[in-house]
Amino acid sequence: MKKIKRLPDIFILSAVILSVVYFILNDCSRIIHWNVFWKNILLAAGFFLDTVFSIDFVIRIYRSRKRKGILNYIKDENGWSDFISSLVPFSIHSFPSLILILYGHADTAGASGFFTSIITMRAADTLRFFRIIKLFTLVRIHDSEMTVHHISLINTLLVSSIITVFLIFSIAPGNSYNRLLKERSVDYINFIDGLKRISDMNGIGYREVSESMLLADKNILRIIYANGTVMEKSPDPVFRREYNSADYIHVKGRACTVMVSIRDINRIAAVDHIQFLMIIICTVMSILFIYSGHFARNISDVITILNQGFRKKDYNLLVKVPERYKDHEVFRLSKFYNDAYLPAKMKKIMDRER
Repeated sequence: MKKIKRLPDIFILSAVILSVVYFILNDCSRIIHWNVFWKNILLAAGFFLDTVFSIDFVIRIYRSRKRKGILNYIKDENGWSDFISSLVPFSIHSFPSLILILYGHADTAGASGFFTSIITMRAADTLRFFRIIKLFTLVRIHDSEMTVHHISLINTLLVSSIITVFLIFSIAPGNSYNRLLKERSVDYINFIDGLKRISDMNGIGYREVSESMLLADKNILRIIYANGTVMEKSPDPVFRREYNSADYIHVKGRACTVMVSIRDINRIAAVDHIQFLMIIICTVMSILFIYSGHFARNISDVITILNQGFRKKDYNLLVKVPERYKDHEVFRLSKFYNDAYLPAKMKKIMDRER
């Protein structure tokens, strides 16, 4: 393996590894329900990483102008993935969310703000996965330029395809996460309106009929009546410490609005997210450490031997032809090289020496 000698590359490689750790911790925070303080720490960490990769993208854009051009960087050096994994999450999620938290509006922004909406947050989290592609340009397992290029291309295509499909399904209106949110909202609307009909039919006040039943529901966090009265399960400081805007939804009925917890739905989504991340990591590691060796042994190393044998007079190394691959074009050429070219080359050298 070639060592990474440039300090900026070591720094960016460390940032990529820290990003993977951040992905896992971010999903764990939803699975085991970290309090708001630690979630905000994670948000700040995400902002820091987004900033690092955004600065790296801008620097590479600037340097590419003096080398092969910006288009070459975007197209051939995966600059497109650098852009959508850095500036896009920074712009649509981490920077606006951090500003809202600093100004003390994080508890209400998630209900209506575009920049902190659940769909935007999920899209930003998924786009950050494209940072894994930077590993292919920073880590060189083999010295062969051909092997490095083709393994990087295969990994980039695979990772991009997996992430794109997951991104489409994660923000599609009919996916399982959105469906669960919609079903929960509809269920509680029916529940609230059903209690309203009962109170109207019996001539009893709505609050008298509904409050005990609503507060007994484990998912209902607060009740906001039409006249502005708020009934809380826990004091406001405790609520703000335990819940942020991604942990609940507002369900509005005819007589009141309730804040309904969606932590269990977020837990399901987080588990799916970790499984998806593991698929990407296993795919990358399989290609990088297993298939790259297969490619080097059976293609690039063979071509290196052929190239040296054709070009150098004193290079006479035979190509080992595996029996199961003997019909492959590269080994058919190798057989000709072993059986015809090398003997003819040796004979010509001996004739010249005589």
